[in-house]
Amino acid sequence: MQSNQASEQILAIHEMMSSGHRSVFMERHTLILWGLAAAVLILFIGSVITPEGFPETWMRAMVSTSIIGFVLALVGYFDFRLVRRAREERDESISFVQLQITKVWWLLISLTVLINLAMHFFGGGYLFYSLLLILMGLALYFHGLFSKQMLSYAGIMMIVLGLASIALHLPFTMIEWITVFCFGLG
Repeated sequence: MQSNQASEQILAIHEMMSSGHRSVFMERHTLILWGLAAAVLILFIGSVITPEGFPETWMRAMVSTSIIGFVLALVGYFDFRLVRRAREERDESISFVQLQITKVWWLLISLTVLINLAMHFFGGGYLFYSLLLILMGLALYFHGLFSKQMLSYAGIMMIVLGLASIALHLPFTMIEWITVFCFGLG
């Protein structure tokens, strides 16, 4: 009888260990929140923050970066709260790997904001949306490496789309709309 209990305990431990290897999970609301926020920012910033309204480069850079940073921080806060609530309802905790992947996400989001700021002063704005697709594709790819979800494939497709838009010399507005659709439909 004890042998049966011991083997059941060993099987339960093995199951916990194997599920721990793929312990990262992206909640449904996360892609919707971030995707819609990015799509709205792309459409809003380009049409409202114009050289006519803000003639000085530094003014445009500071206003657009402030708005982008504020909106992304707000979305991050709400996403964090919703993830915590969903995990508490399912009586789950957030794994160490999930916390580390979240740090990678925040690093790439911060890098995107800094690249946006730098492109105001040093040029290269044509590449911004392509770089945005590539960076977010990398984030999805890394996230998918530790997840049961198929995020790695979506990340690879975003990276390919970002690189293809550069290689094919697509018009800026087309790249902008491709990025809007990628994030808005995310």
